[in-house]
Amino acid sequence: MLDRLLNQLTEEFSLPAIESKGAHKELILTPGTPLSLHAHDPGFTITAPLGACPAQNKEELFTQLMRANFLGQGTNGSVISMDEQEKCLTLFQLVPYDLNYKAFKHAIEDFVNFATYWKEIVDSYQKG
Repeated sequence: MLDRLLNQLTEEFSLPAIESKGAHKELILTPGTPLSLHAHDPGFTITAPLGACPAQNKEELFTQLMRANFLGQGTNGSVISMDEQEKCLTLFQLVPYDLNYKAFKHAIEDFVNFATYWKEIVDSYQKG
């Protein structure tokens, strides 16, 4: 199902080919923000890197991120977290499988918009 939806999306928007490693797919819609999609049963996950944890004002950023994560209010139901090495912040969302193409496209668009917004916030903390 995920393959079919991704193929339709890449055709509609003339996107470059999707890199595929089994159930894991990588899609680049905006420069510098690759989306990693992973098929699950049921549904799929989307992950996007937001940037490295800043050296300064880390507590202030983490407080802002915790507020955004609270009930998914500032993330549209996604979750901002750190990677396993605790060096990079990521945005993560679990998407149900029972989507038609229109709902899939809308979910991807919303996710990219929130990833772009939070990437800019993280970048602003990197610059000080």
